[in-house]
Amino acid sequence: MHRFALPLLALVAAPALAAEAQPRLTFGQPVPLSRRPVLVRPLGLEVDIRYGLVGSGPTRFINDIRFAPLDWLELRTSLGPYPDSLIARVAVGELSGPGTFSIDGGLVKLDLGLRLNPEEREAVKGIVTGSAGIGVAYDRTLGTVGRLHAKARIQQRYSTDDGLDQTVAMAAVSGDIDFARYFGCSAGLGYGQLIAGRVMDQSVDFDEIGRSGFSTMIDWENDRSATLLLGITYARTESFDVDVFATARYWPDPGMLFGAGLRWRL
Repeated sequence: MHRFALPLLALVAAPALAAEAQPRLTFGQPVPLSRRPVLVRPLGLEVDIRYGLVGSGPTRFINDIRFAPLDWLELRTSLGPYPDSLIARVAVGELSGPGTFSIDGGLVKLDLGLRLNPEEREAVKGIVTGSAGIGVAYDRTLGTVGRLHAKARIQQRYSTDDGLDQTVAMAAVSGDIDFARYFGCSAGLGYGQLIAGRVMDQSVDFDEIGRSGFSTMIDWENDRSATLLLGITYARTESFDVDVFATARYWPDPGMLFGAGLRWRL
């Protein structure tokens, strides 16, 4: 009888041991940083806020409202304080397979010229500027806790006044690593440059959509920017993230920007 007891016990315990070896997914658990989908979930809503407050150069404040009407399409706008942008993004592919390719484009910024205290270099006359942009990105998981993220963008600023246009472009590559389901880090390199015109915006905000921090530090004093990107994401629940980030410009003029952000998903 005893000779059948051990095999029978092993047969009964095997499913339980297999289940224990897999991470338990319960309602409300956060998705690890490296496994985050490129787009928000279908019919999902996400609000992102990033505030670059400490460092050199102008303060940067960015907010994004993202909504996905379809599983392959995402729409994004921001409040400044009125809805001042409309960008569509589509994505194809699987993160764990050949990777996910995405492309986005549309109105990046509509500036109606509403100022309480205009900056010295700003010319405020009616509808001042509108910026349009297009970007491409590639994401792919690496191993069980890693991810590769690469992107490039070009952005054109249009104005009702002559001499206020600008064309800027950027590229960045970064990696994510999960130290736990609720804690991940990002690190990478970014580069941005003015292509035509002169930098008319106080700062050109190439921010990380759905991620922490900013890609470059282009502003009035720096028409090109090579940067090191660092970020930490902490998420104890599925619907809420906290980010802390640093963007360090190491060329041509050293500079640093520290900040924090929040992401809320519904």
